[in-house]
Amino acid sequence: MIQTLLLGKNIKIIESSNRFLVGLEGKIIDESQNAFVIVCDGGEKTIIKNTCTFKIDNVEVEGAMLSGKPHERLKKKWKRKSENKDDQ
Repeated sequence: MIQTLLLGKNIKIIESSNRFLVGLEGKIIDESQNAFVIVCDGGEKTIIKNTCTFKIDNVEVEGAMLSGKPHERLKKKWKRKSENKDDQ
C-alpha cells in the first residue's frame, strides 16, 4: 500500500490526535509531502499525515509511513516487519 499511488483511493481516519477527524471518510484528490486533500460530505479537507492512522482500501496505515513526497515514496524500498518476535 505504501508504494502505490493513492489519488482516487477511499480513505477513513481511524485514529488522530485531533478527535474531530476520527471517522472522517472521503476520497483522496491531492497529496503533498505532509498532507492529503480529501473530498467528503463537508467539502474538501486537508489532513496532516503524521497525526493520523488511516484505513485506505481496507488496509490500516500509519500516516508517518506515508510522509514524504509521493514520487519519492514510490521509489523507496521498504522492509516488512516480522509480526512474530520469535523470528528475530
